[in-house]
Amino acid sequence: MKYWAEFALALLVFAACEHAPAAAGVPGFAQVGRGSTDIADRCLGHERQPAEQRVIDCTTAAHAMVWQGYSWPRFGRAIAYAELGKFDLAIADLEQATTLGGRHDPNRPGIYGDLCFYRAVAGGPLDQALADCNQSLALRPGDADALDSRAFVEFKMKNYPAAIADATAALSVNPELAASLYVRGLARSSTGDAANGNADIEKAKAIDPKIVQRYASYGVTP
Repeated sequence: MKYWAEFALALLVFAACEHAPAAAGVPGFAQVGRGSTDIADRCLGHERQPAEQRVIDCTTAAHAMVWQGYSWPRFGRAIAYAELGKFDLAIADLEQATTLGGRHDPNRPGIYGDLCFYRAVAGGPLDQALADCNQSLALRPGDADALDSRAFVEFKMKNYPAAIADATAALSVNPELAASLYVRGLARSSTGDAANGNADIEKAKAIDPKIVQRYASYGVTP
């Protein structure tokens, strides 16, 4: 998801400020104390660090006593696992992340949104994936990424009208969302609307030339 790092870093700053003066004697703090922001930056730096390294750094953060109860280390590790194609491990981390951080954790919408998408990519259960997307949207109504993920789930459930509606809603928020264009194109084609379906698919490919290859890796092809 596009917004996960922003919220996770906000929580990190809060955690570091809250715990730094008193946490030096807390078991586990030494491993992340003075270099805590470096470890967090490496865990969350998905545009700069290889996924394999992020798994290591997020694991260090997840095991640090001072950060017990925070969701962001497992959220970050789940994204790294997903990039490595290890969706079972990503799902396990996200399921655990839903139990952390409290109900006001700003990461929760993204956690449920990614959990929805990864379940769909991994083949289900699709009803649980749909419930996760619904939870994400209940926490952040109208979010384009969650709508996009729910459209993908609905497409895999062969509920093409719902997939078209959610993809269209996502595109009303972000017209350049290639994934929503692609899924809407596939759904339209599946309902017999080949002209509009092909138009959507071509627009998606123009925005993201690798969109067909990526969705093929998810088991979805035109």
